[in-house]
Amino acid sequence: MPHLNIYAGLYTLLTADQTAGSFYDDLTGRIYPTQAVVGEDLPLCTFGFSSDSPDKYFTGNDVDATLQVSIWMDSEIHSPEDIVAVNDKLVAILEDATPTFTAHSCGQIRSIDTGVLDRQEQAWVIQTLWTVTATAD
Repeated sequence: MPHLNIYAGLYTLLTADQTAGSFYDDLTGRIYPTQAVVGEDLPLCTFGFSSDSPDKYFTGNDVDATLQVSIWMDSEIHSPEDIVAVNDKLVAILEDATPTFTAHSCGQIRSIDTGVLDRQEQAWVIQTLWTVTATAD
């Protein structure tokens, strides 16, 4: 399943900077591929391909897929400005990134939609969409 290499590369990209004030630090390290652990505390981030069958976006072993990244923060603790600031850090990491994916070269990430703030029950959420491409080695 070639998409597992892409998940691993994206996770590495999102968690590379763990210094104070980083994207990782703002989310207290809660960054999950596909979905968070049930009952996990906020804030957190999930990322995954925005399709029910990610393999259909892999032609041979090449990748041309749409990635969805969601950031969640407790609206009782955090302001809308707080989640927008974290989303700005996400955009800085991903926009025009050229990540390394195992068994792939020429990895590229481009924004489709850099997010709209929404409130769902007691949480702020911003969901962003990205095009991820890579060529199989």
